[in-house]
Amino acid sequence: MRRHLLRYLLLYFVLCFSAVPVGYAASYTLASGGQIVVTDPPATPAPIVGPTEVCAGVTATYMVSLVSGATGYTWSVPASWMIIAGQGTNQIMVNAGSTSGSISVKAQNQYGESGSRHEEVRVTTKVPAKPVAVTGPISVCTGSEATYSVPVMEDTRKYNWTLPAGWSIVGLRDTSHIKVVVGTEAGVIRVTAENPCGRSAATELVIAVSQPISSNTIQGSQSVCAGQAPAMLEGSTPAGGNGTYTYSWEASITSATDGFVPAAGPNESQQYTSGILSNTTWFRRVVSSGACGVSYSEAVKVEVKPLPARPTIEQVGAQELRASLEGDHYEWVRDDVKLASSTRSITVKEGGAYKVRVRNAQGCFSAYSDVWQVTITGLADEARAMGFVLYPNPSNGRVLLTTREPLLQVEVQVINMLGHAVHRQQLPQVTEQLELKLGHLPDGVYLLQLRSSDRQLKQRLLLQR
Repeated sequence: MRRHLLRYLLLYFVLCFSAVPVGYAASYTLASGGQIVVTDPPATPAPIVGPTEVCAGVTATYMVSLVSGATGYTWSVPASWMIIAGQGTNQIMVNAGSTSGSISVKAQNQYGESGSRHEEVRVTTKVPAKPVAVTGPISVCTGSEATYSVPVMEDTRKYNWTLPAGWSIVGLRDTSHIKVVVGTEAGVIRVTAENPCGRSAATELVIAVSQPISSNTIQGSQSVCAGQAPAMLEGSTPAGGNGTYTYSWEASITSATDGFVPAAGPNESQQYTSGILSNTTWFRRVVSSGACGVSYSEAVKVEVKPLPARPTIEQVGAQELRASLEGDHYEWVRDDVKLASSTRSITVKEGGAYKVRVRNAQGCFSAYSDVWQVTITGLADEARAMGFVLYPNPSNGRVLLTTREPLLQVEVQVINMLGHAVHRQQLPQVTEQLELKLGHLPDGVYLLQLRSSDRQLKQRLLLQR
């Protein structure tokens, strides 16, 4: 009696305190000898392993892991499918029919059967059609990226792409579109459509490959003065591309790397000639050729140096003209003929239209000054014919004027090269000789002008001590 009581107490504790999952109905039996035996049906099988897409008519295998306590398995397949081996085991071999549906399996033992495990399967009945034409560039450049695609095909599960040697696919490989990195070899891109029933015929696209543009160099760095046109910029013959090149020259007044805009004037040749520049400018050449995009040359610099200010001419002596600005070099012209003098001041000995320009330390000339008109009248022969003699000429400052006939109401003026009267005398009468004291005047060329009641004399006079 005591033994039976202990066995029932043990069963009570097992039922109350053993770890049984929530919602799980467990059955227990007290066997002879005191053992407690679980008398439940098997657990639901694990997920079914096998193809979820098949071609109609093919043989396929499906299985589940062995279920603890199971003594058999019951499989069901879609209509028109046939189980040809394995029914009652954890693995079956089937012949796929023409309809899609669900494969299911249950495990059994002597206490009952498990829940059902399902797997949806899809049936394909034919091989995909050949893909429509491949879309993408047919002329590409080595090292560039390109995208190729075909329209999405019905009943196609993946696409198989074949590329020329040395090419590579970036990202997904089996979709209807791919991105590639172009290699060095030209060739054919091929693509097929595939599903469980097989692979379609291939669609092809022939590709031409060009090498990147190279040897795009220019030369012509130089310095010019503002307002001058630089020498022609020379460009090399490029290599690579498709062998046909398009040129475009660009200019920037910002730097060698920024601010470029199309260069002025004709700018689509291998060489380029700029017009007159007023600012330091960088030039570069852009070359394009087929699919290889563009190539930018290194920029060359044309430095534009500033001009000196425009000078004026100053008279600093009776015979001396001077440029108003300091410089490294001077260029004087008389009547548009260049003079030998290159100094800031010159001594004038002949009349004419004088101009000067200044060159600065950077080698740039200014614009010419306004004309300085010098008039030197030498009427000595005419004066003699009228009975006048002026001597000595050149003079050190004491000048004598003689006349054959008396002169009445005489006015004498000495005029410098600026046209200013620097000496004046008025006399009621000159009979034979008139002395002029001009020692107070600086050396230089003057015009002596004499007027009387009935005559007029003009004669060049040179004061030289």
